[in-house]
Amino acid sequence: DVQMYSPEKRKNHRSGLRLPIELLLGETALSGHTVDVSLCGIAVSLEGAALHITTQQCRIRLTVNEGPIEVNCILVRQSAQEIGLEFIESSIEKTRKLTEFLKHKL
Repeated sequence: DVQMYSPEKRKNHRSGLRLPIELLLGETALSGHTVDVSLCGIAVSLEGAALHITTQQCRIRLTVNEGPIEVNCILVRQSAQEIGLEFIESSIEKTRKLTEFLKHKL
């Protein structure tokens, strides 16, 4: 098991929440699921073969009962099995929507 962050760097509790997710890289959408989630970031396992993501910024889309939630992220870690993303949302409404959803799930 590989930890996403060392304990000293972790700001928020991480939960092993598994949700379907899409990683949006420009015009490309990759499907996968969350491995763990916190209020500041997310670890994602992508379906299919191992891939190397070369861009730092991307978007994620979580589809939940309340409707889709899309948030801007930056890539902070990448392995053959999963990627680690940090949320960097400038829209207050989108950040609030994600935070409210995660507070009920974590």
